[in-house]
Amino acid sequence: MASEAKLKKMVILPCDLPRWNEIKAALNHLGDVGTIEELESGLSTLYCLVHSEPESGSGDTNGNYCNAGDDIQVPFPGLIYFLMNTATQKEKSTFFWRVLPMMATLAAEIETLKPAGGLQYSKQQEGK
Repeated sequence: MASEAKLKKMVILPCDLPRWNEIKAALNHLGDVGTIEELESGLSTLYCLVHSEPESGSGDTNGNYCNAGDDIQVPFPGLIYFLMNTATQKEKSTFFWRVLPMMATLAAEIETLKPAGGLQYSKQQEGK
């Protein structure tokens, strides 16, 4: 049984990535955005930081982490659509001034909030 536990795959969290400090800075910035355009830009930056290869450097002089030729779609297009086309002004205000800042703060604190032993994939997830 003990050897079985050692064989389980661990979930890689953003705080386990080589660019964690840059990711955390992007999360902190995301908590301060107030417009849909800033949200799109912040989510794209965060996406590129998490999904780019560490060997590719620390971004260009403008802080872009995806290559110019990369076909990157805005992450969470459903959220953007909701905010642009469905949400009331009150819902947008609540999202930008309460929900998003709290989500960004908690995500930036994942390093201290995660279980000491990390997270393991479930047996069902391992089979995929």
